[in-house]
Amino acid sequence: MGHIPLEFIVDAIDILIVTLLLYRLFSLMRGTRAVHMFFGLIGLFVLSVIAQWMHLIAVNWLISSLRIGALIVLEKDQGLKNFVETGTPIDARVSAELIATLFTPTSPLHDGAIVIQSDRVVAAGCTLPLSQDQRVAPALGMRHRAALGISEESDALVIVVSEQSGSIAYAENGKIYRGVDLSTLRSELLHSFGMVRDDRYPAAAQS
Repeated sequence: MGHIPLEFIVDAIDILIVTLLLYRLFSLMRGTRAVHMFFGLIGLFVLSVIAQWMHLIAVNWLISSLRIGALIVLEKDQGLKNFVETGTPIDARVSAELIATLFTPTSPLHDGAIVIQSDRVVAAGCTLPLSQDQRVAPALGMRHRAALGISEESDALVIVVSEQSGSIAYAENGKIYRGVDLSTLRSELLHSFGMVRDDRYPAAAQS
């Protein structure tokens, strides 16, 4: 038996890991309305593999250059029924795989917001009110204005990931905080939902 090239072994492991992840994702989404988005993700993956195999440089560059944006509304004490009803019902347990799939560019719901109640994603593709605050920086995009808008009308905490830069922001109580890192965001979430005592760190600069 000849020597198996290292590249072949690495490729095999890579395919195996992706296959297992996709199977896990399908298991989580089976029976929900989000299952069709799973097949969109599969299509994107297959196209990526073909592009690399055939050395389609432009297509491969385009796929690898996608930045995935996100708009995530975390419900607190005030109900968000009116905004939930503008989207597509999901009613699935929160998971990283589900959220990533919902905001994948191939998903028909990726432009809207998802609303999370407790540990469940209740709806996706939701429409949020845009902030009319004239003091808001003109450079802010629609996602950021929507995050600020819903935070002005409710007590929700809203997470925004920029589709252009991948930078993270969050909006709460009518204010938006940009350029936060994951550690700061995690601390804010813990404080906001009463999971630690309120000895706040200095917040990120407001826009």
